[in-house]
Amino acid sequence: MNQEERKMLLKSRNLQFENLERAIKDAVNVRSAYQAELRNIEGQSELSLEGKNRRKSDVAQKYAGRFQANNTEIAEKLSGLEKTLSELANDFDLSSPEFAAALRLIELAGPELDYQTLEKINSSFVGSQSALKALRATYKARGMNLDGGLSKMLYDIQPTFENLNVLAELAFKHQGSINNLSAELSRLAKSEGLEFPGTVDAAGFEQAARRGAGLT
Repeated sequence: MNQEERKMLLKSRNLQFENLERAIKDAVNVRSAYQAELRNIEGQSELSLEGKNRRKSDVAQKYAGRFQANNTEIAEKLSGLEKTLSELANDFDLSSPEFAAALRLIELAGPELDYQTLEKINSSFVGSQSALKALRATYKARGMNLDGGLSKMLYDIQPTFENLNVLAELAFKHQGSINNLSAELSRLAKSEGLEFPGTVDAAGFEQAARRGAGLT
């Protein structure tokens, strides 16, 4: 992969994170609308319990297709992002002059390098797990205690996305926490030098907090 192709792939990665954020926020809006309808039914004191349950069942059927569409869309976007990150992780040229210069600096200066310098070195290779892992091996070989935050940038793609897919299924097939999914995506984005909201469902966060405090 040449430099231009890599730049295009990085641009695609950034767009995929943005599209995932947008899709997840759309899913939050769908769930909020669904929950609002349920609350409205619950507040209708003239309805019997049977009547409320019947209307809630109708609402659940009404939204079932939208929930499934959210689940399908986000699963597809996760699959696309996994493919892109896999390409970026494995197609970095470890013999490039830039990487060779970084290795020489580490080998020559080693423990004399401060955190900020190491952080700058690491940031030059964000998006390539193969390059970052090679840096980690070099730091260890030089007996360096500081790593410039490198440990927070490393992850294994397959188990990361297996976990993300499980969280997505729990969120959109079983009405679980959407924030658990966004929090994991936030951690992944940070490893890639990007930003992603850790909490997208404010109502869900408040409910979880209330449950944790024993208020519900």
